[in-house]
Amino acid sequence: MAAIVDAHPIKEYNLCLLGCEGVGKTSIAKRLCGTKFSRSKAYVKSTEDAPTRYSVEVATSCGLVLLHLHDWAWEEKKKEQNINQELMRGKDGAVFVYDVTNRRTKQDFAEFSDWYHRASGFGKPWIIVGN
Repeated sequence: MAAIVDAHPIKEYNLCLLGCEGVGKTSIAKRLCGTKFSRSKAYVKSTEDAPTRYSVEVATSCGLVLLHLHDWAWEEKKKEQNINQELMRGKDGAVFVYDVTNRRTKQDFAEFSDWYHRASGFGKPWIIVGN
């Protein structure tokens, strides 16, 4: 009896979650991974030197896609000169998150875009998510 071989292997992508402090990067990542969304006003600042990684499987017509979301405290990291290339090393793209109730966080996109292209080189995809 021959084994059935999956015609669509799992594809993996590493994405950075970037945006201003308090916009909901962690909340979005947790929600995508099945954790209940918290409406609590209690905000807990990410202070890790390394990113928190969340992984989620997405079923597509081409098979399963495994997304690894790396939650960086970008607000602090963007000020450090040597972190730019390290931050984007091995990443396939980025998700820029802004707070729909705070206009400043969306206006920071121009600065993010400039930083992202310098850090990752041109050609890597990104999306904008309003939370």
